[in-house]
Amino acid sequence: MSTFSPTVSLLKSPWDQTFFRLVSQVEENLMLVSPFIKRSKTDQVIACLQKRGIHNRVQIVVLTDLRPESALTGSTDLEALVRLGN
Repeated sequence: MSTFSPTVSLLKSPWDQTFFRLVSQVEENLMLVSPFIKRSKTDQVIACLQKRGIHNRVQIVVLTDLRPESALTGSTDLEALVRLGN
């Protein structure tokens, strides 16, 4: 039986470099928690996982704000969530 020790990191702006360094360390599970999810960033996450050849075996869980206003104002891209689910 393997032990799972999750790594939790809270990021402050500017967060790009740290975020993608953490994504590059993902092996099996990735939980993204953010009030807003944008397609440009999810595409980068997917590309990072694809580059490492692990995109099909990483389970991605997203915790975000799904209020209609978030989608209508463009704060959250619904297409980004769909792409993460594929």
